[in-house]
Amino acid sequence: MKMDLLDTPLRGTWNLCGTDPSLTTDEALGIARRLAEAGLFYMTLEQQPLAHPGFERILAELGGTGIQTSLVFSSMEQERRKLEPGLPVAGLWLDAAPFLRSGAVDRNALEDELQLLRDTGYDPQLLLVPLRENIHLLVELLELCQRLRVGSFKLPNVPIDGSFSSS
Repeated sequence: MKMDLLDTPLRGTWNLCGTDPSLTTDEALGIARRLAEAGLFYMTLEQQPLAHPGFERILAELGGTGIQTSLVFSSMEQERRKLEPGLPVAGLWLDAAPFLRSGAVDRNALEDELQLLRDTGYDPQLLLVPLRENIHLLVELLELCQRLRVGSFKLPNVPIDGSFSSS
């Protein structure tokens, strides 16, 4: 049975580049083809996807098969060099974690990065993996999203357990 026969469109998250060893381009293209054959509908590329040497080919493969692909952008220089206007992506998620410093939101740096992405032609959304050390900043980030006209704020599905305790 193909996965697209299910009631809900299938979504996936792919840590494309941030792991060691990283997949070769050929390995990644093979995975992209298998995901398309299975009927995957949405894919989010995480872990510095733009830094992967075969990023353009992988993105083209995913898009060419009809998979709606979003990117998580972590503001690293090697990613910034590859972020060109007009990439065929369904969305761009800016990782808020690099803008959390000493237990606070660096509002100016975050606002500057959002504007840079907008100037490049994207409508960035904000993403934050909730952790014990940043969960107290969620309300501030939501208010900042509203003030800066950021349309979506995503908290990826992660287990919240005893590690979130203040003790």
